[in-house]
Amino acid sequence: MRKLLFIAILLTSISCKKDSDPTPSNDLTRDLVGSYQYRYSEVYLGNITIEYTVKWIITKTADNKISLSHRETGQVIPTGPIQHTTEPLEITFNDIELTRKDGFTLDRTVDWRLDSREMEKVRVVFEGNLVGGKLDVKSKTAIVFRGDVSEDLVTFTKL
Repeated sequence: MRKLLFIAILLTSISCKKDSDPTPSNDLTRDLVGSYQYRYSEVYLGNITIEYTVKWIITKTADNKISLSHRETGQVIPTGPIQHTTEPLEITFNDIELTRKDGFTLDRTVDWRLDSREMEKVRVVFEGNLVGGKLDVKSKTAIVFRGDVSEDLVTFTKL
């Protein structure tokens, strides 16, 4: 009888499989978190070209919440013996609530220094959509007191 009980316990313990798959998370931040970069150039006064680099760092701050750090720098081309750069434009958007795993929407009014001028109230709207390893962003900025509005559609590459 003892042998039968031992065999039954042995077979039960061998046949029981430990659940190795953790419970799937509903956190939407996983695919978006990372560093992204976009480059563009503009010509000023007909002959001064500045190449800009925009870098976004998206970090998880909580389940389904991210922080977006925006840093934009410019380099005057041609560079020559003296390097000319623009003052970096930096801003961080915190507590962006995610409602989908492949993108986000941001709509905020912030204090932002534009074109080396004084701080101005700017309404910023970003609609970001993750497509493969790229982040397509439709942006709209509006300077609150002057009413200047600009709209762009750009693609950030994930670094």
